[in-house]
Amino acid sequence: MELNPHPAGQLDHNIPMLGDLKLNGIQHKYRETMLVFPAQGQTCHAYCTFCFRWPQFSGMNKFKIELRHVRTMVQYLELHPEITDVLITGGDPMIMSARRLATYVDALLDSKAAHLKTIRIGTRTLSFWPYRYLTDKDSKDILKLFKKITDRGIFIFFTSPGQGLFCFHQCIFNGQRSCKNRKRPCHVLISGKNQN
Repeated sequence: MELNPHPAGQLDHNIPMLGDLKLNGIQHKYRETMLVFPAQGQTCHAYCTFCFRWPQFSGMNKFKIELRHVRTMVQYLELHPEITDVLITGGDPMIMSARRLATYVDALLDSKAAHLKTIRIGTRTLSFWPYRYLTDKDSKDILKLFKKITDRGIFIFFTSPGQGLFCFHQCIFNGQRSCKNRKRPCHVLISGKNQN
């Protein structure tokens, strides 16, 4: 028995072209959303049993979807006004340093894509390593980068709708450097599952 690392034609049907250049590292499978897979974010804090991105960090390089040239991402975005959301995913892009993540974010912010409304970050750090935003050596730089995004009027969100981290929202977005409510554990709230 052999596993299919990319079902539903992930490598054939969803990888866009820029002229004659195949943009390995980008997927445009939803009209308004461009998925970006930074080459430097191809590992993860969690190896969830339901993850369909396992080829990204399993050492099977011929199956990896990874972006190495930020300029091609911007060129494709600028040519597609229907794209309003960019999802930076992986693996997990929050594995990257703030400086490395800023390479992608700054390229998006500096682009001529006035149609960009949302930058999404597909991450599990909120539940597996919330200290990424509190005490890691570049956590202040990460928060400054997020502020830079929102100051431009672009919405930013993590993981998926219906999920959030109570402690993260309480501590980070309120500008605290550490969580004062240590009695309440940090955990993911999933709509319809455990939000009560």
